[in-house]
Amino acid sequence: VRFSNNGNMGLGTNNPVDIGINFNTFNLNGIKGGVLSFSRGTNSATQQYNIYTTDDDGLHFYRGGFSNQVMSMNSSGNVGIGTTTPGAPLTVEGSSFTNDDAIRITRTGETNFGIQPKADGVIDFLANRIDGTSAHGSYNFNTRDGGSTVTRMTITSSGSIGIGTSANLQEPVVIYQDTSDTYTATDYNDKQTLTLKSPNAQNNYTSIRFSNSNGNYEQMFGTVQVGSNSAEFVWQGYDRGGGAYKEWMRLTDSGSLGIGTSNPVTYAGTNGGMVIYRPGGSSNAMLSCANTTGSGTMRQIDFFQGTSTGRVSNAFSCQNA
Repeated sequence: VRFSNNGNMGLGTNNPVDIGINFNTFNLNGIKGGVLSFSRGTNSATQQYNIYTTDDDGLHFYRGGFSNQVMSMNSSGNVGIGTTTPGAPLTVEGSSFTNDDAIRITRTGETNFGIQPKADGVIDFLANRIDGTSAHGSYNFNTRDGGSTVTRMTITSSGSIGIGTSANLQEPVVIYQDTSDTYTATDYNDKQTLTLKSPNAQNNYTSIRFSNSNGNYEQMFGTVQVGSNSAEFVWQGYDRGGGAYKEWMRLTDSGSLGIGTSNPVTYAGTNGGMVIYRPGGSSNAMLSCANTTGSGTMRQIDFFQGTSTGRVSNAFSCQNA
C-alpha cells in the first residue's frame, strides 16, 4: 500500500495515479488489472459483486462470484447487459423475455414502456398504464418544431393510427393534412395527403390492393408506367369464373376511359373518350339503363358536343371487336 504526499492511495503500485490537486485517487494495480469486491458475512462468506478490469482493458461486473457476469464495458466503450461482447453502444441480451421486458422505462406510479424481444425476429413494444385507472397505454411520436413539441403520429390502445392528428381516431388509419392549399385543375398541387411511389421503369406499377382475411377476392387499383414520364390508371382483379387475373378498367394518359379493354385508344381515338368493350355474346349488354320507378321504360342517354346544348344524334355507336 502506498500513500503519496498529495493524498493518493495505491495498492500494488509505488506510484498511484495522480489526476491533479483537486482530486484524490484510489488506484488498484495488478499484472492484468484491479478488482473491487463487495461481500457480506463472516470472513466474506457471500460474495455480492465484483467489479474488475483485466488485460482486455474492459470493465466487468459480476454478481455472486466470478461465474455470473451481468454487465461489461469493452475497450471501445460499448456497454453490454447479459453479454460479454456488446456490438453496439448499448446491447441487452437474454435467453428469454417471455414475461419480462429487455428494456423498461417507467414514470413513477403511472406508465411503463417496455421493449420485449421474441422469437423469429419479433419485437414487442408495450405501453402500459400502472396507476390503476381504466385508461390504457398509447404511443405518441413527437418532433420539435420551432421550440414546440408536435405530435406527428399516434397509436391508440385500440390499435387506431393517426398521422398528423391524434383526435377522434375511430378508423384503423387516419391521415390528416393540415393545409389550406386549394386544388387547381390546371396547376401542380403539391400538398398531397398520401403519395405512393415505385421505381422508375416501364410497366412498373404503384397500387392499393383490396381483399379479405381469407383472400377470397382480390381487386387492385393503381397506376402503370407506360412511358418515361407517363402513367395510366388501371383497375385489375381476379376473375373467379375465368380462373385468371383480368383488367377491368383503364384510364389512359390521353384521357380515354376503357371498361373491359386495356387499350381504349384503339376505339376512342387519341383525344379521349369512353369505351365499353364487350368481347362477344349478344346476351351480354354493353350499356343498360333501367327505370327503377316503372317497368318496360328505357331511361334516355343524352350526348352533347362541345358547349352546344343540342343533342348529337350520332354520338353513340357500337363496334364489333
